[in-house]
Amino acid sequence: MKKIIYCLLPLLPLFTACEETVEIGKYDNWQARNEAFIDSLQQVYDAKTDAELLSVTDSRDKSQKIFFKKLPGSTIRENKSPFLTDSVHTFYRGMLI
Repeated sequence: MKKIIYCLLPLLPLFTACEETVEIGKYDNWQARNEAFIDSLQQVYDAKTDAELLSVTDSRDKSQKIFFKKLPGSTIRENKSPFLTDSVHTFYRGMLI
């Protein structure tokens, strides 16, 4: 009986080392962080502290706004809709918050 205990004794640290730790990941609270970022953009837009920041209301969902900045030398006209034959050049840049 003692031999079995002596054989199992070295395995004891393996069972204690298998403790599950919960680490906070980089993307755990992504939704709250994104909503806070959009709210901060809305506050900057409402306060007019950044003159380059503009917004457009989404035509499908009137409660949603799309924030953007004009590029230098661009000819964006306010409150105009594109025609079917219009073309645009776009540059997308994403960022992780």
